[in-house]
Amino acid sequence: LQGMHLALGLPVATYPTLQVLATLAPPDAGPVTACVDALRGQWMTQDFESVPPYQPISAPRISSVADVAELTSRAFVGFGVHRRREEIGDPDDTFWLEPGALAGQALRVLTTCPPDSRAELLSDPLYLRPPAARPAGQHSR
Repeated sequence: LQGMHLALGLPVATYPTLQVLATLAPPDAGPVTACVDALRGQWMTQDFESVPPYQPISAPRISSVADVAELTSRAFVGFGVHRRREEIGDPDDTFWLEPGALAGQALRVLTTCPPDSRAELLSDPLYLRPPAARPAGQHSR
């Protein structure tokens, strides 16, 4: 997207993946936690309102499995949530959804949530933890 914006001057917009995930929860679910299995026993999570425009309730964070088990949300949407469900049980009042591809959902979100059209967001990745590997000679401080 950024290449098309820079080369052709086309307007571009982006939605954070966690926000698009949150839009898949039913509107009556109450707060929804968007989850992505970050591997190494960690989850990237963020809490959102479950009604348009799906405003964040918390900042994105890295959570341990124990942290995720303590969340009070009754709706969990994201990649790898079936493993979380197996780890903490399956309360009857909890909604779980493991989504497929998100591009179609991102297009549907356009009707209820205006995109952030700041082009700099396309080159501002979200890193919540340090890299797993470092070049030789570099040590963590």
